[in-house]
Amino acid sequence: MNTFQKQQGFVLIVSLVFLLVMTVLVTGTMVGTTQNERMSGSYLDRNRAYQAAEQALRAGERALASQGEACLSNGCANDTSNGFGALLNALPNNWVATGSLAVTKSGNQMAYSYLVNPLASSLLPAAKSTAGCSAYSIRGRGQGLASNTAVVLQTVIYLCPA
Repeated sequence: MNTFQKQQGFVLIVSLVFLLVMTVLVTGTMVGTTQNERMSGSYLDRNRAYQAAEQALRAGERALASQGEACLSNGCANDTSNGFGALLNALPNNWVATGSLAVTKSGNQMAYSYLVNPLASSLLPAAKSTAGCSAYSIRGRGQGLASNTAVVLQTVIYLCPA
């Protein structure tokens, strides 16, 4: 047997090993790309939920501003048709949907809820309490496309007579 015939079989084995190595590399790259796509989608959904929560805070602020004079006189407590909840003696630390006003914006695929609660006068800073101001907690909850993606934001607004 001459050496040329022996080398033909060796080239086949080297080619198969090379093909196996390339398959492993391509498969690893595809797995990494798929993981990056999932992370990007999760980030996008969380960002959408955050923007919806911001929109909920702005809607709660608009509701409080439109009811301003009435809120200063009667406190705006328990008006659930406008998203106003009960009087609170402490700042809330979680989301409670009871009494919240839910809004769904189908055009930009956002859903949010807001809840405005009057706060007890004991939570007012000294300068605000002597000016006849009222404090309100506004909580907004935004939801992304996935039902398990939600962001809750809170702010405190001081409503003072003009």
